[in-house]
Amino acid sequence: MKNLLLTITLFFSTSILIAQNFNQPSQYNNVCDDNNDGFAPFYLDEVSFEILANLNSQSYVITHHETQTEAQTGTNALPSPYFNINPTTQTIFARIVTVATGQVTIMPYNLNVNPIPPSPTQTILACSNPFQCWNLTSVENSIAFGMTNLSVSFYQSEFNAQAGINPIPNPSCYFSITLPANQPPVFYRAENAVTGCFSIGIIELVTIDCGGGTTCLTPTNLATANITETSATIAWTNTDSITQSSIYVAPAGSPAPTNNDAVIFAQGSPYTVVGLTCGTQYDVYIRTYCSSVNLSSWVQTTFSTFACVPQAGQPVDLRQCVNANGLACFDISSNNVFIMNTLNPSEYTLTYHNTQSDAQNDVNPFDGPSACQTAISPAFKVDI
Repeated sequence: MKNLLLTITLFFSTSILIAQNFNQPSQYNNVCDDNNDGFAPFYLDEVSFEILANLNSQSYVITHHETQTEAQTGTNALPSPYFNINPTTQTIFARIVTVATGQVTIMPYNLNVNPIPPSPTQTILACSNPFQCWNLTSVENSIAFGMTNLSVSFYQSEFNAQAGINPIPNPSCYFSITLPANQPPVFYRAENAVTGCFSIGIIELVTIDCGGGTTCLTPTNLATANITETSATIAWTNTDSITQSSIYVAPAGSPAPTNNDAVIFAQGSPYTVVGLTCGTQYDVYIRTYCSSVNLSSWVQTTFSTFACVPQAGQPVDLRQCVNANGLACFDISSNNVFIMNTLNPSEYTLTYHNTQSDAQNDVNPFDGPSACQTAISPAFKVDI
């Protein structure tokens, strides 16, 4: 009888597919960005727990890696907590080793750093004579600032706002626990319904003397848009047939307007305010103007104009008498102050060149603050 010898070759492979029994992480790989810089710590041990779900953690060894190659070779395992190196979103590769069989599964997943909503301080003004109630919902659009999937709730304490408990039940007509003349602030919680990230802001409640009773309805949906360095468009909704409104704009933190302050009269919404200062935060107030003695309460929001764009200045011509050799020496550094203008000297370098080509290519600059030129080559080129 002949014996047949068979050779059996065993092939071991690393799977790069997600195994059916493993769970794609969706909770611990998402964190909220406390300072909106795109970076945050991730606790990868919790991600491992989420990947295994109901499986026995003793039966698997999980490590996390920045590249698929490192995951396949099992090198450079990441620590926990781990700070992402790519802002906002970064792909990580989990290496899952089954202890009993040595089978390796590679699972890619994303680390997501989700921004928190902005939380600017809001101010609501109400007439003290007579006082009715505070419409906290009048600042919802100012808080959202065009963001979608944002829910806003209101609280009497910062603790309740942080915990998300005991919201004010009727924010459209809120009565404070104290008399109108001394109103404590209200806190709002702006929460992204998709990511769950939230921020806490303050609403200042200010009562003013409106000069008698009023039947004029307060504007709603106050918002700003199309902001530039020197202008901003203000939009609002009048809740009755009155279209004329009073607008008051002042640097943020200025006193609330009174009946004696100069205001802008707008015939309808929207209205573009011009002549603003760049890089400045402003408070804008608006109220419905029914008549000179019948005015609604003010509503307020805050916005900032775009930062000032640095501008280089124009150098002045330099004049000097030539010597017997036809040369004249100039202190070209005397033009530095004119050229730098509003530029920050720590952010720019200033060099002088004899030709435009040299200036554009940043070659052959003059060595010192003075330069001697003949009468036939009197021009200098400046490279900033």
